[in-house]
Amino acid sequence: MNPTLLIVDDEDILPDLIQDYLEDETEFMVRQAPSGEEGLELMDTIRPDICMVDIRLPGMNGNEFIINALKKIPGCKFIIHTGSIDYTIPLELQEIGITQQSILFKPVTGLHLYLEKITELLPLQSK
Repeated sequence: MNPTLLIVDDEDILPDLIQDYLEDETEFMVRQAPSGEEGLELMDTIRPDICMVDIRLPGMNGNEFIINALKKIPGCKFIIHTGSIDYTIPLELQEIGITQQSILFKPVTGLHLYLEKITELLPLQSK
């Protein structure tokens, strides 16, 4: 079965660009949710291997999403995708293994950097 990525981000264009790129370059199945709440609901059906999560989301923020997502899928990996250059990982996320290496700061200068970050966390096979 192909690995699954869930992008939880409320932006309009960027998640589509990431999804198109990753589906062209990998065997990933990529799905999107515009909020943490919708992301958690989607996790019940798609069971992602990795989630790319924006911190600033409507309703539940990205930190809360990660904590709740790990309750659903304990082995899930996470990439924090944020435009907040002063973001620091809260202690509760540090305690569950989220590190500075888990962060991509927007804007990312090339779509290949998403694939590189994902590959660091979850080895992939390219097409």
